[in-house]
Amino acid sequence: DGPAKVSTDDLFKNKKVVLFAFPAAFTGTCANQLPSFNAKVDDFKKKGVDAVYGMSVDNVFALKAFQKETGADKLQLIQDFNSELSGSVGKTFDGSGKGLGVRTTRYSLYAENGEIKQYFEEENPGTM
Repeated sequence: DGPAKVSTDDLFKNKKVVLFAFPAAFTGTCANQLPSFNAKVDDFKKKGVDAVYGMSVDNVFALKAFQKETGADKLQLIQDFNSELSGSVGKTFDGSGKGLGVRTTRYSLYAENGEIKQYFEEENPGTM
């Protein structure tokens, strides 16, 4: 149940996926974001979505605790270690001033078989 390397193929290949990224567990805006997406999982599944992922640079242990605290039990939370995925698409910000280091911005996407079909970014995607 600790960290495990997962490829983008593991997450996206031959699947319809909703992925949303959030900067940090246990912060105000993010604590509201998880329950909001969790409440929509059944609707997404009715529309043929195979998986709904929440992604953050937080370690897997922090993500599990955050998921438990927010009651977001329908989501699959994944760690974007070293912001590798978000950094590769230019969706990070430096939260060092708040003691957080490099973080993913807040965005979401819908993908089919690894191809992004819809993409959304919040107006202030680095706000915590």
